[in-house]
Amino acid sequence: MRFTRKALIQIAVDGSEWTMGSVLAWDPPHRLALDWFAGAVNDPTNVEISFAAEGSGTRVTIVHRPLTPETVEFWPKRVGIFSSSWEVVLDGLNQHIEGGTDG
Repeated sequence: MRFTRKALIQIAVDGSEWTMGSVLAWDPPHRLALDWFAGAVNDPTNVEISFAAEGSGTRVTIVHRPLTPETVEFWPKRVGIFSSSWEVVLDGLNQHIEGGTDG
């Protein structure tokens, strides 16, 4: 997974890449908002991630919701998959932040 200021890029085992999300807002260190392409570019879901200092760490809050009638329809079937994928996404974001890359 690779982040740029414009997109979230999924990198497959064979090295091929595809845009997994389109960045709508990137306000470091407070907020990241994006349209998330849950299997179809025409039917994105919306994701908003907020960051807040908490003690010696950071509280990360994720709000992920459907946007179109099609995503509302498949939401109950896929929400479990989306939820389990956040570890990979947050790891990619952490690498981006720690590496200081601008993409």
